[in-house]
Amino acid sequence: MAAYPQNLPAPLISNYKSEDNPNIVRTSIPGGPRYREQVSSHFVSSGNAMIVVDYAQAQTFRAMIGNTSHNTKWLTDMPLDTGSGLANHRVRISNVRWQVAGFKPGVNWRISFDFETDERN
Repeated sequence: MAAYPQNLPAPLISNYKSEDNPNIVRTSIPGGPRYREQVSSHFVSSGNAMIVVDYAQAQTFRAMIGNTSHNTKWLTDMPLDTGSGLANHRVRISNVRWQVAGFKPGVNWRISFDFETDERN
């Protein structure tokens, strides 16, 4: 598993949600009540995040994405505040969006992405 690089800032989070309901499959049975079976008690929390970085940090982020097989593998040690204070989480990221950030000298990129984590801290 790749680790979130220490030289990148902690992401700013928006639209965070946690779904605690276990995955349940419901099956209709003729002449009887619906059958319910729990498939998993696994939960997933997700949200949108953003970091603002300079050119060197942007290259580090791009390399990190390459090391996670284009967002399909877990990434460790990403610092996120999911409501209990800043803590490292295991995450998967997707839908990475790059924007030029011209509002501060020396800061070149605003990188937005979606994340999901199965850890609670």
